[in-house]
Amino acid sequence: MAAPAAAAGNINADPLFVGSGDYHIQAGSPCIDTGSATGAPSDDIDGDSRPQGAGYDMGSDEAL
Repeated sequence: MAAPAAAAGNINADPLFVGSGDYHIQAGSPCIDTGSATGAPSDDIDGDSRPQGAGYDMGSDEAL
């Protein structure tokens, strides 16, 4: 059976978290610059301002 297609605002790929329970994203994550400013806090989980790159990263971490 094929995997379901990603809904708008979601990804259908491994987000490349650092590790179990650590929701920071690694370089090369498909979450980088694919998020939206809609409803996004101005700072990430570490207090880093958002966005840091070409756009908002999906999730709680903004890759630096």
